[in-house]
Amino acid sequence: MSAWTENWLALAEYDIITAQAMFDTGRYAYVAFCSQQAIEKVIKALIAERTHTTPPYIHNLVRLVDLAGIQVDADIRDWLDDLTQIYIHSRYPDEMKKVAEATTRQSSEALLSKTKEIYEWLKSQLM
Repeated sequence: MSAWTENWLALAEYDIITAQAMFDTGRYAYVAFCSQQAIEKVIKALIAERTHTTPPYIHNLVRLVDLAGIQVDADIRDWLDDLTQIYIHSRYPDEMKKVAEATTRQSSEALLSKTKEIYEWLKSQLM
């Protein structure tokens, strides 16, 4: 595994740990933000490893899995698209307020659980 790939994985690991920390402290809106970042960075690790190029500076998870050559079913594609949309909305103050109001402990717990599942599966694609 290249150093570049390992760097992306280290950043992804930091984000998944931060997502858990945000959940543990009740900062539920940031669980989605950090979850998206973790998934984005593990996919970028796959792109770096498989293509030996710098991953593109985009945040669209569906586009990134396509660029990485990862085959995912429709349910995962939909989940990745939903996570991308939450991420985009959480970057803007007016939209972040809506995200925060719509985010509950239950929804955050479900999101974090699914993120961890997909994250581990994506990491396994590097082996």
